[in-house]
Amino acid sequence: MSEMTKCYPYFREDVTADMDALGLQDNVVYCERSDYDRVLYNRNADVTVWSGASRLVFPYHNLVCKLPITKIARWDFDDHCAVELENYELSIKEGLDEAFAPCEFYDMVNGIPVYVMERAEEIEERITPSKATSEACEKDELDYSWDASLWEVFVRYYGIEFCKKLTTFLQDNYINDIRFNNCGIINGRPVLIDYCGYWGD
Repeated sequence: MSEMTKCYPYFREDVTADMDALGLQDNVVYCERSDYDRVLYNRNADVTVWSGASRLVFPYHNLVCKLPITKIARWDFDDHCAVELENYELSIKEGLDEAFAPCEFYDMVNGIPVYVMERAEEIEERITPSKATSEACEKDELDYSWDASLWEVFVRYYGIEFCKKLTTFLQDNYINDIRFNNCGIINGRPVLIDYCGYWGD
């Protein structure tokens, strides 16, 4: 049991039921798709599930469950959730964790590692970047997968110096793909919700 799941006494049973419905277990079948192996799961199951490049994600109350689902040959690791957890722990050491949705390792379920993350709301407002923000995003040191409008959201909340430090942290830890779909709002603050990093061809 993790700290985040303590208030949910039936978490294991519920998550196991969802995974069973999806047909997920330790002998999952991988199939060739779009140049990497993706796990096959029952898309007709009555379970809300989102599939990214490296993880399945499904909601559970104010949490989301994340499961590593791909084996990508050009990357030297299989569990992308573990990488995300490592990045979160590094952000705590650097004093940047308030800009990351908290995540934890829960346990093995059906032979698959299950991670939990605090659920965030979608960032709905697209802010027109200020001139200063636009100019900052044109500089190499701040131009690292940040959409200027998204950068404005973070700068307005955290301030420019914090965001500079955050951007350096993202660069140093190969966390890219920073876009609205990979960010959200928790208790009024903008956060990263997908911070494993992604590399295409």
